[in-house]
Amino acid sequence: MRKVLLTFVVVIIATVSCKKHNFDNEAISAIEISQSAAEEFKISTEFVSLSVMQEITARLTNEDSSGIIEDSLQIQEILSPLIHNGRQLHEELIRKVSESEEWLSMSEDERDAVLNFSDNQCAELSFIYSLSNPDIEEEASSANISVDAIRHCVAVALGINGIKDYITGTAELMTVKGTIKILKTFAKRYIGIIGIAWMIWDFTDCISHF
Repeated sequence: MRKVLLTFVVVIIATVSCKKHNFDNEAISAIEISQSAAEEFKISTEFVSLSVMQEITARLTNEDSSGIIEDSLQIQEILSPLIHNGRQLHEELIRKVSESEEWLSMSEDERDAVLNFSDNQCAELSFIYSLSNPDIEEEASSANISVDAIRHCVAVALGINGIKDYITGTAELMTVKGTIKILKTFAKRYIGIIGIAWMIWDFTDCISHF
């Protein structure tokens, strides 16, 4: 369960373009908040498996295998498993925090933004959350892919160097404050569907070279 929190370490990445994702100072703040012992809870939403991500990437890959397809509507349909999973995760997180003092202290505009995640935001949330799935390492191991390779490919996809250092010391359970911080940060992100597709493609393409 500990690695589940990788989700919410790397979720708070800002300044995103189609293929470049820079680690933002908000990440450090969110990590510190998530380590608080107050109001901890577990997440029950299932992960999207590595094999499903690989299937998604195969469908995203263009004919010459040099990158992804360019049809946004087609990409939206291909990413539907992540969108659906992200919706479930988003709804669970909202349920966990919506009765808290922190939630009630938010402005109406902040609550509206957090409540109304787009399909793109949900797909990205699901993808990054699923990268924290402990079973990914088991799946990779069965395909003779090392844990270090997985971590390297996560860094490649998200543009984070030394990602292991950011994960170290992360609390096992989520907290209300940490979750609200993450949701608010995501609510301000406007990455396009092609940018999300590139993140997924970069990760699984990287794995395929090990």
